[in-house]
Amino acid sequence: WRDIDSFHQHLAQYDAVILSAGAGLLHDQLITKEDELPVNLVRGQSIEMTLSDSDDLGIANEGLMSGKYVLPILANNIDAPGNQNKSPQRFVIGATHEFKEDALTPNEVLEELKSRSYPLAQHLWDHGTVDRLTSGVRLQSNRGKFGRMPIIGRQ
Repeated sequence: WRDIDSFHQHLAQYDAVILSAGAGLLHDQLITKEDELPVNLVRGQSIEMTLSDSDDLGIANEGLMSGKYVLPILANNIDAPGNQNKSPQRFVIGATHEFKEDALTPNEVLEELKSRSYPLAQHLWDHGTVDRLTSGVRLQSNRGKFGRMPIIGRQ
């Protein structure tokens, strides 16, 4: 499509269209704030960490979730069955939910994620090294009495 008008003309031939492109729906103006969908754009930042003492991980090489998440970053062939390579283990911990105009500082991100994920990954926080911070934007539905639910409806 050349522009948003030609995109809307193309969609007009269908009875129903499912939009599932996340934050790109607003960024690319496929929907606008005027469409009055119960959604917000929410910034999120995560931390990538390395745990170098891989002989005694103290943490399972599997994802953990409990309000926040701790996920292994699998390197090519390092974690293949039977591979004895004891390379450093890498993890991602996230993510913040930032509703304010200004992003959290790196120190604020570190403090928030550590305070909320320390029970999940105490060994990682105590013995790991922060490599970098990443950030992104998610499209999030407004919270209702049943929490955040998918949006289904007609426009």
